[in-house]
Amino acid sequence: MGYAALSLAGSGCHRNSQSSSRRAVRDGNPRKGGRLRIGELGSSADTLDAARYVSNSDQLRAQQLYDGLTETDQYLRVRLALAEELTAESPTQWLVRLKPDLHFHNGKPVTADDVMFSIRRIIDPKKPYQGSQGLAMIDADSMRKLDERTLRLSLHKPNSFLPEEFSQIWNPIVPVDFDPRTNVVGTGPYRFKSFTPGSRSLFTRNPDYWREAPYFDEIAVIDFTDDTARLNALIGGEIDVMPAPPHAQMQIARAAPGILISNLPSSAWEPFCLRADVEPFSDPRVRQALRLIPDRQQFITQVYNGNARLGNDLFGASDPCYAEGLPQRMQDLDQAKSLLRSAGHPDLDVEIVTASISPTVVQAAEVYAEQAKAAGVTVRLRRIDPAAFYGSGFLKRPFTQDSWSVFPLMPLMSLTVLPGAGDNETGWNDAETIRLIDAARATSDPVARKDRIVELQRVLHDRGGYIIPALINQLSFYSDRVCGLPAAADAGVDFNFDYRKLWFAA
Repeated sequence: MGYAALSLAGSGCHRNSQSSSRRAVRDGNPRKGGRLRIGELGSSADTLDAARYVSNSDQLRAQQLYDGLTETDQYLRVRLALAEELTAESPTQWLVRLKPDLHFHNGKPVTADDVMFSIRRIIDPKKPYQGSQGLAMIDADSMRKLDERTLRLSLHKPNSFLPEEFSQIWNPIVPVDFDPRTNVVGTGPYRFKSFTPGSRSLFTRNPDYWREAPYFDEIAVIDFTDDTARLNALIGGEIDVMPAPPHAQMQIARAAPGILISNLPSSAWEPFCLRADVEPFSDPRVRQALRLIPDRQQFITQVYNGNARLGNDLFGASDPCYAEGLPQRMQDLDQAKSLLRSAGHPDLDVEIVTASISPTVVQAAEVYAEQAKAAGVTVRLRRIDPAAFYGSGFLKRPFTQDSWSVFPLMPLMSLTVLPGAGDNETGWNDAETIRLIDAARATSDPVARKDRIVELQRVLHDRGGYIIPALINQLSFYSDRVCGLPAAADAGVDFNFDYRKLWFAA
């Protein structure tokens, strides 16, 4: 296959995706107007900088404000967004052409200069951003503007997954004078109006959006400190949407009048993160032992109220290149004990740092600690403030947790398992992993590329630093004023924070 065929070939993997939703539906024709009020868990660490986002509320705000050159649809298939063309002219040279008549929120045309500024900003070695590893192969000094809408990118080494990397919200296109504090400007469906971290955000409809404009006049993001307050606000009519509630609250939501429940199977994941570069987790026997401790079905039942499926210590399970054929890891306490004895840790005593970064993370840590007792392992919980969780100490904690929604496999690899990656929370620096990522990126044939991706996942399954007991449904509660929730066949795997096609009942 020639590289020109990689215009948007993506991973070259194909798989049908099905999902279902337990929900009520209000019929009616779409109508414009109103303010959609969304209740989120916020903190003083909240940001409007998509390249720096860490929390669900950050992602929600970013998806209202910004777009990328590409995007993924609900089945994680890559499609063009701001780009009219994205073509690999050779293994190390890509042509980017913007759609005509694109404008930022302030009316300024989107140009090739803005794209080059956005890329340089993300990969700046003095101040690397979240997506820096995914775009690090771009030679910033060799980018060339061909005309106002067109540029050519030269790469230090091949990356056939460049369309996937550009599709991620942490790689937005912003203007050359962008500043996340004083000049919050993007191309997204809503414009910035106001923002107080940990309190409230307000966005107004972008009437000049480059595709069909959204229906709501405004979106308000209202921050709460706990989920009980969020649910009470929804029941009391103070908010219209409660994204990612605790699964244990479904029974209350079902009984409350006027509440819709959207419950979509997905591959969201809340991992336990073991730093493979810090003792005792630097010993693969210890990591494997700790992965054999979870009773995964108990996690599904007790933590996620049945709204999840078995995890296999791998992320990206909605991606068509996910390694379905690897053996499902299950609880094996005898093997865990044997591995710990052979590693010299028969009475392992470790601390896990946790925080309420999602409604279920702390409960997951409590369940894991209880299960670990049966293997002779003591897991001590240290709970910290959510606002401090993703601070300077995040990537230094030997044993911690995180919370992720749905993203394609290879951008996640770039973000999590490469040296220097923005979210390398397991301290992963593995020569075989690097070799396989480079090999997959350099391969144009889709079948061979998938083989390398599966081999890469086998390495991470065998000795990686993530414990992923479950893959979690995307759950949201809505006021029954809200119309346009997707039917099960249309929802796919990633409906989070896309409110463009919703509206209020008359």
